[in-house]
Amino acid sequence: MTSTTSAPTAPADPSLPGLMQTERFIQQGKFKEAAGLLNQMQTQVAGDPRIFMMGMRLAEAAGHAEGALKAARHAVKIAPQWAPAVLDLALLLARQNQFVEAATEAQKAVALAPGHLPTLQGAIDIAHRAGYAALALEFLPQAIELAAPNNHTLQLQMAQDLSAVGRHSEAIGVFSNLLQVSPGDVTALQGRAQAAYAIGDSVSAQADWQQLVDTEPTNESFRYRLAVAQGQTPTTQPVSMPRELFDTMASVYDQHMVRGLRYQLPKQVADWILATYPDRKTNVLDLGCGTGLLGVCLGRLDGFLIGVDVSEKMIEQAARHGVYDRFHTVNVLDALEATPADLYEVLTALDVFIYVGDLTQAIPNAHRIVKPGGHFVFSCERALESEADCPLRASNRYAHKQSHVESLCRAAGFAQVTVQDTTIRFEGTEPINGFLVTARKAAAGEVVSVKVEGAKPKAVRKPRVTKKKDADATP
Repeated sequence: MTSTTSAPTAPADPSLPGLMQTERFIQQGKFKEAAGLLNQMQTQVAGDPRIFMMGMRLAEAAGHAEGALKAARHAVKIAPQWAPAVLDLALLLARQNQFVEAATEAQKAVALAPGHLPTLQGAIDIAHRAGYAALALEFLPQAIELAAPNNHTLQLQMAQDLSAVGRHSEAIGVFSNLLQVSPGDVTALQGRAQAAYAIGDSVSAQADWQQLVDTEPTNESFRYRLAVAQGQTPTTQPVSMPRELFDTMASVYDQHMVRGLRYQLPKQVADWILATYPDRKTNVLDLGCGTGLLGVCLGRLDGFLIGVDVSEKMIEQAARHGVYDRFHTVNVLDALEATPADLYEVLTALDVFIYVGDLTQAIPNAHRIVKPGGHFVFSCERALESEADCPLRASNRYAHKQSHVESLCRAAGFAQVTVQDTTIRFEGTEPINGFLVTARKAAAGEVVSVKVEGAKPKAVRKPRVTKKKDADATP
């Protein structure tokens, strides 16, 4: 007999034991057993959206993206007003880089669960993964109020998002408040320095970057940023800067560049390569290959396609396409310096030199590497002819003056230099103007030159990722 003083017994949850066991099966990799148990539960407990939410987890763990999405949508269909199901769908869409719908579903989940901090945090995570800083700012004030006004993580996200949407003065205020509480917060100090520089307050930016350099004297990125704040134009970026940038965005790079920024250079150059070598018998070195967009557009070659990039995460994405024969995780300049002569019919560097800067060594090395009669194809953001040869933009990307680039190509020995105006990408609705250079090396007999023989490529089909001190970007 139950005592009158005992707590009332909660109603039994018929699904809970099965859901817990299914979770254990998934963690153990026993996908067949998990699927069998979920199928059994569907016949015993009708209309429970959690069964399909667990089915989503199972399908995702097993690598079935479409099945996961189908299960998540069915859970929402059963319980369209239940925020956890809607948020689960939103999070899955974000993991699959379907950001527009993910953002819509995240907003629905927040509306269904007002004042619920975990839902808000999930929506904020979705907005950040999608790169939608403005959307994150819709959720952050309420999340901060619920979590506690001094929640450091959420306040830092707020400051970074304010800066990302151009509200730099507001961002500086939040960063400064964080630094009063935690004076040694490197991330907040970097954020405040970048925001100060963005609004033209070079004095404050210099002070913050100097403090960071004093804290980490060997940090090349900090020293570079300090030099820029002091009005200098370093000849090139430290390798750590593009590596950190692209390691962070590797999983969403294709979506961001192709759909978001309308980046079409890989398709344009791939079409040119295939028109120039219709039999596909060519060896291509893709400098700054990133996630392999050029390779995707080219497909398999009857020769070598070698990728070079500083970001291991980007190369991991490129390797998934199965069209590259080998990769080198090295700096572009080091790869150019170390690669033997006369090795490739085509050498490409698309949207790469914006991070390299000075090309006085890169272009001569490219000429050396290309076979006689071969081509070096590369893009630059355009600098005005009234500007310096290689000005540094506020975006921390280098632009290049066309006349200077043409002069470097001629001086290096290229027999023919063709320049085509192009839109590199868009930022918002504004096109980033640039130019595409196709520089042809003289064919054998066209000019007298001393040929340095390099290693002859051998057919290899399984892509390899090479990480070594030697930057030799050979097949």
